[in-house]
Amino acid sequence: MSTIYLIRHGQSEANHRGVMESRLDSPLDALGKRQTALIAERLRSVNLQCIYTSPSLRATMTADMIRGQRGTALVRDESLYEMDIGLWDGLTPLQAEQSNPALFKQFRQHPESFRPEEGESFFDVQNRAIRLLSRILTDRTTESILIVSHSVVLKLMMCHFKEETIRNVWDAPQAQNASLSLVHVHNQNEYFVELEADVSHLKQMTMI
Repeated sequence: MSTIYLIRHGQSEANHRGVMESRLDSPLDALGKRQTALIAERLRSVNLQCIYTSPSLRATMTADMIRGQRGTALVRDESLYEMDIGLWDGLTPLQAEQSNPALFKQFRQHPESFRPEEGESFFDVQNRAIRLLSRILTDRTTESILIVSHSVVLKLMMCHFKEETIRNVWDAPQAQNASLSLVHVHNQNEYFVELEADVSHLKQMTMI
């Protein structure tokens, strides 16, 4: 059996500004570092065999803090990048909506039909994430694995584990900053979700 710990990065400077962040590369802010310290403490006694992270700075900072003094290998994999939102990167949701109301409505209300001229569809993101998961679970059948990524990527992984569709991507619970999901995997394709987007370790800290 494999155990997968899925973490969303701590709050970034762009999160604090309220803008949509995809391939922008802002670091964790002070709150994000405090959030990450709390999830790191929660996982301190977990024997992690490998850590996979998005190459984005906010994710690698989170992964490094959780790894701490462990000698655990840390793998940066582009399959864990946040969804590429094209020209919306760096805009507020309102600015994105005003730039193309019909496309933004599709993005929020009909994600299964979202096909931007620039960037990725939700299917594109889920497919690359699931391909990585398949590789990980093939190579690491009895290990505890940490994955640090982003809100849309993590939610699409959870849709896969729960046998839900792309239409469920905006359903609650959503992965808040430094949230934890915990999934046990049997026979590489049988999933038991123990936790989803849990933030109990954050002790009432304000979330973005």
